[in-house]
Amino acid sequence: MSIHSAIKALRERAHLSQEELGKRVALLEGLPKPLTRPAVGQWEKDGGTAPKRKRLDYVAQVLGTTTERLLAGNPEPLGAEPDPARQRLLERLRTADAATLRLVELALLEDDEAAAARLSPSLRGLVGFLKQQIAAEIDPHDGT
Repeated sequence: MSIHSAIKALRERAHLSQEELGKRVALLEGLPKPLTRPAVGQWEKDGGTAPKRKRLDYVAQVLGTTTERLLAGNPEPLGAEPDPARQRLLERLRTADAATLRLVELALLEDDEAAAARLSPSLRGLVGFLKQQIAAEIDPHDGT
């Protein structure tokens, strides 16, 4: 992935418009006017003009990543590294039988406490984690 694609992916993940990203970067830089949507569009367009190094530092800060990650074309924000324990639980879900998957579905989507109680503690923890992720997708400004 290119720096351009990484900037776009991170901006979209943060639910920012190009205009909003331009405003936030300009504010950090202390500029009197926001950066324009076409300027930000150039950063996201393959073959476009990438931000200069100092501005790239501000772009990374607004997007919750590092300059190094952007330069490497890494579209993941900081803290997005997979947790090995969560990865093991997700793998367990992939190989779970139909009855276990139905319990997870009931606990997760229908908030069925009786179904959750029948799950192992680790799967209950995973259901709780997934609920938080779903809530964050619905309300990205909710820090919980």
